[in-house]
Amino acid sequence: MKKGFTLVELLGSIVILAIIALIAFPTVLNLLTSSQNKIDDGLKNYVEEAARSYVSDHVNDYPKDSSDRKIDVFTLKDDGYISETNFENNKSIQSGCVKVSVKNNNYVFSFSKEECN
Repeated sequence: MKKGFTLVELLGSIVILAIIALIAFPTVLNLLTSSQNKIDDGLKNYVEEAARSYVSDHVNDYPKDSSDRKIDVFTLKDDGYISETNFENNKSIQSGCVKVSVKNNNYVFSFSKEECN
């Protein structure tokens, strides 16, 4: 009596594993995409809070009756509003820019991954 698997049993196992992989792959991909979006949102909030602190400390440079202004992420890093570790580990914020505008006499901050011009 021989021990082992027949070719049909092996092919059946491979087919079952392939079906499981086809079902699981989109779910895992969605989880990864969702996690990356959450990280990006967190970084955006982090940079906007840093810009808020920067404007608070330099309020004379940002009068509320002026037009939109921009703050380069490198300025926030160089002035210590963004930690060196967060800056180096997150390539998505390294060339970003925060637009500072005024609406209803309040500052509004919006981060963009594009460079300031």
